[in-house]
Amino acid sequence: MRLKKKDQVFYLRKLPEQEINEILRLTIRTVTDEYFVGIEEKEQHAFLFHYSDIGRIVFKTYGEALENM
Repeated sequence: MRLKKKDQVFYLRKLPEQEINEILRLTIRTVTDEYFVGIEEKEQHAFLFHYSDIGRIVFKTYGEALENM
């Protein structure tokens, strides 16, 4: 998957210690050859990802994220 600025992706965030399982919609802010940064809509938090995260914790559609929850 090739990302560009303003694309939307879905981040499957799992924090078992705090019993958090959620899917966040992110808008891509920064794209480089090695990583990309997404901004969460509500709180405007930035999340840094490596391209290897695509298909593991970052998905193109909500449905794909939900299937991996």
